[in-house]
Parts: sequence; C-alpha cells; structure tokens
Amino acid sequence: MLGFQLVNEGWCTDADMENGISEYLFHLGLRKGYLPDTLYDLMLDTGRHRKDFRRAIRAANITRVENES
Repeated sequence: MLGFQLVNEGWCTDADMENGISEYLFHLGLRKGYLPDTLYDLMLDTGRHRKDFRRAIRAANITRVENES
C-alpha cells in the first residue's frame, strides 16, 4: 500500500518502485546465496527492463530454490 501511495502522490514512479523491489531482493539473495522460487521470480520480473540485471544475478550466483509445499 505504501508503494501505491508514493506513486500516486508523485514521490516516485512505477519504475522507481520496480527498481527498488528488484534491488532489495537482489541484496537478500546475495546475503543468503539463494531466494525462494516466488521471490526469485519476482526479482527477475521486476528487473526485466534492466539490460544487465540477469547477468548480475548469474555473476552473484544467486540460486532459485523451490518452495517446499
């Protein structure tokens, strides 16, 4: 909800929010070396418009781990 409010009030753009989400998830993955599949997929999706983002993920060796259901 905060993200929507910030965009609606003009404090940032949708692209700013997407970059923030992908960067946050990237740093979480760097710390652990992996992300659960849903977060990994979200990271890829929100970073899709950034040319070198997938290359950075591979270089950082962040792996995708299937959630155990």
